[in-house]
Amino acid sequence: METLKSCPLCGEFGPFGVHIECRDYLVSQEIFTVQRCEACGFLFTNPRPSADEMPEFYHSDEYISHAETPASLQDKVYMKVKQLMLRQKLRVLNKHLNQGFEGSLSAVSESNQYAQRSGRHEPKHGQHEQNTPPDIYNILDYGCGTGSFVYSAMEDGMNAIGFEPELSAREVAAKQGVPVIGSESEMDSFADQTFHAITLWHVIEHLHDFKEKTDSFYRLLKPGGVLILAAPMANSSDAAIYGKYWAAWDLPRHILHFTPDTLKQAGRDAGFEYQEHKPLPFDAWYIALLSEQNKLKEEQPEKKTGGPVALPALKAAARGGWSNLKALAGTSPWSSQTFVFRKP
Repeated sequence: METLKSCPLCGEFGPFGVHIECRDYLVSQEIFTVQRCEACGFLFTNPRPSADEMPEFYHSDEYISHAETPASLQDKVYMKVKQLMLRQKLRVLNKHLNQGFEGSLSAVSESNQYAQRSGRHEPKHGQHEQNTPPDIYNILDYGCGTGSFVYSAMEDGMNAIGFEPELSAREVAAKQGVPVIGSESEMDSFADQTFHAITLWHVIEHLHDFKEKTDSFYRLLKPGGVLILAAPMANSSDAAIYGKYWAAWDLPRHILHFTPDTLKQAGRDAGFEYQEHKPLPFDAWYIALLSEQNKLKEEQPEKKTGGPVALPALKAAARGGWSNLKALAGTSPWSSQTFVFRKP
């Protein structure tokens, strides 16, 4: 375990107060602490497993972000929502690519160093060549898991590649023909201004060296390029409702816990210009479902296996809906949000 002496966001050396203490319901059953920097308000897990220690906290049959097939009710909900959200993610990506490179698309099809690695995507499912966009965007999905978003971007006519350090996830991606790299040395080999967009879908909250990473992303993006970050919001209504049971704390795997203000600050610190944020409304229900499971595991440990029973599932539907209603009313952030930043 490592203990941080300075705030990961602002760098101040405290004081740090205890924000909340939560159990790791997924793997270790240990209690971990989320601290709050009194200087900037940033929330972070402290102490936390080191980067070398962290992989053991992902070893669970219930951890499905890299799973190939769903095994339980919440897994099936997760997979269904995942498919729905892929389309929304592509819409956000395309919107900001078109805004950022309108009038300069001739630069998009210039040769780039990773095109030989990934290969230009060939049309699928009866798509004809004349329907393929003539200008190709270069996309990096950092922390791509099994490559679902990379595959979707390729299907949309983009040159897309993923980064994923977890071997089994890369193997699943490879079976789909998705190009994925897995080492930081390969990341470092990319030339400056290689990509038109870099995406991190629920990844930034896992990064031990997120300040260095956002600086690296700035280097890799072309002027006008976009950085898209999705993360749970620690000051959302469902976080307040569930408290220590809120599944999106996900300690100790989540070591950084953002609010809209602190995530915007992280982007600005790296030199990016904030563009907009978009809600991920399905996340409130899914997180509420997992949060009810956490409560059940602690209150009725004999029922800690299997899917949720009817009453907790109904509570999750109601509380997730309430969180979304409060977000719609503007009185709290959405449970999870996507933030778009542009490189000047």
